[in-house]
Amino acid sequence: MITERIIQRKIAAGLIGLAFLLAWPAAASASEAAEGFIQHCADDVAAIVSNRSETVRDKRSDIWQVIDRSINSEQLARVTLGDYAAPLPQHEIDRYVQAFRRYVRLRYAGELATALEIEVSVTGSNEMRRSRSTRVTSRVSINGGRAREVDWRVVDDQFVADVQVDGVWLVSDLKSRLEPILVQSGGKLDAAIDYLNREVHENE
Repeated sequence: MITERIIQRKIAAGLIGLAFLLAWPAAASASEAAEGFIQHCADDVAAIVSNRSETVRDKRSDIWQVIDRSINSEQLARVTLGDYAAPLPQHEIDRYVQAFRRYVRLRYAGELATALEIEVSVTGSNEMRRSRSTRVTSRVSINGGRAREVDWRVVDDQFVADVQVDGVWLVSDLKSRLEPILVQSGGKLDAAIDYLNREVHENE
């Protein structure tokens, strides 16, 4: 009886070990896919920036297209609204998403369209199991300047859910700044939209 229990434990341990080994390549490939996604997007932007035949306006439009296909605007917009998003009808969400998209475009592409060159090097990644996403780390240099640490939270290896620059997460930071505005206004969406529009106009 004791011998059978020992054998069963060894078999169970072996199965656990086998399951771990089988799962490991999948985890590694997921991280590699997220890294590849970020590097691909970065290469697209770098190619746009270095194109000397395009105007700043054209470059800005092209960079916006890369941003729009790299993020899920509605999902991120809902995150910044927190619990206030749940009771809102879709047409109201759509209004806010438009303001949010303009805000994100400015934050991502504000200085890129006028840059002469940009270098992005992916330095690694790790899984964020709690949020079911991958954190990709990188170093970004504009016009040969000091490289800045930029982290990307990638979901499903196909869109960016948040970006951290100099220790500040863009989406999370916006949510924390909108919360008191929504509280003070009684959850009125116009207050949040007005705030985003002011941010856009002040930084154009």
